Amino acid sequence: MLGKHIAFIYVDTDAINSMHEVLLDNGYNSFANPNTTVVEKTFRISENTIVVRSEKTRQSASISGASPIEKILIDLLVEYRKLNIMQADEFNLVFQNTLKTGRINVAILILYMKRRKLFTDTTIKKLHFMEKSDILDLSI
Repeated sequence: MLGKHIAFIYVDTDAINSMHEVLLDNGYNSFANPNTTVVEKTFRISENTIVVRSEKTRQSASISGASPIEKILIDLLVEYRKLNIMQADEFNLVFQNTLKTGRINVAILILYMKRRKLFTDTTIKKLHFMEKSDILDLSI
């Protein structure tokens, strides 16, 4: 898994820059919605790294205020690809182990994948058979 800690904050699009500025002013290594160019040139994970992104879809209600695991898994899928924060095998291991615990609501996972436009006709088959090589093909 990640050797260094990285946090993601999802906010309304209008709040990205102001949140980024507040974080910088408070000593965080903040990145406001980094694109490919920023990732290639300046993105580095260091102490107190936070990525501020626009919230893509509505989130299921949570008692604790934290994102549900289904959302976290799909967001991690998107972010590890955009930011190169982990290897594909590491993500596969996390994804498979989390699904195998039986504590994931697969229907919510699929709904979130659809909202993020990551769901394909073969996704159900891939989730069902849980072949390691298939998990890589779930999106994009």
